[in-house]
Amino acid sequence: MPTELENRNKLSEMLIKNGTFMIQEEKLNDKTLRIVRDDFIVGGSKSRVLHKDLIDYAKGKELVYPATPFGYGQHALSAACKALNRNATIFGAKLAQRPELLTEALKNGANIQEIELGQSEDFNKVIEYAKRYAQADPENRAFLMPGFSDEDFIKKTAEAIMSIKEQLDKPVTQVWAVAGSGALSGALQQVWPDAEHCIVKVRHPQSQYGTDCNPRDASKVFTAPEAFEDIAKNPPPFPSSGNYEAKLWQFLQDNEEDVEDNALIWNM
Repeated sequence: MPTELENRNKLSEMLIKNGTFMIQEEKLNDKTLRIVRDDFIVGGSKSRVLHKDLIDYAKGKELVYPATPFGYGQHALSAACKALNRNATIFGAKLAQRPELLTEALKNGANIQEIELGQSEDFNKVIEYAKRYAQADPENRAFLMPGFSDEDFIKKTAEAIMSIKEQLDKPVTQVWAVAGSGALSGALQQVWPDAEHCIVKVRHPQSQYGTDCNPRDASKVFTAPEAFEDIAKNPPPFPSSGNYEAKLWQFLQDNEEDVEDNALIWNM
């Protein structure tokens, strides 16, 4: 009998291969919210692109990625590399306890390089270490942007998400998403250019982890009150990352008058 992990991997592979989405409805008093459950995909929404395009991305090269401690990037990249027999080296901040997603990357076979950060240093130090490592052997190593925030990846993400339109029986006029680098929201804005896009930045201004968010043309921008390393104080009634997209739910409740009926909520 297949294990729970094997079943999860099989479902993840099917969703990616077929371009299908798990969507559930949640009530917010008298309003209906449509929740996109990309948490069913191993590594989240970014894996939709990585599993399909990574095999040809920087072909033959070791992929070098600077990972925020609580972001999905390292998990998505390492899972794709494992599936496609590619090599990944992931740089991250050294913490007292290794973050869960970095541990998952290690399990997936990634080479992990942890960097000490002083009190006055931030995530830019991790990025610089990763860049120098990649530049030391450019023929064999390729540097990837934090959060995969380059425009080509954002375009590919939009193309991977576009098929969701076939599953929705009502138009999308409002989209809510959490933003680390802002790459996912950038893709969602390409898919629904006429919708209102509301994003919640998870990097608190005082946090030394994470990159500055590029909201692009988001209609409304909020900032989670918790530090990036802190767990969401008011998580949603469905599985989500406490350090990441769980921090969106409080803004739906606090701004209920601005939340549209049938709004699309992206749980990556």
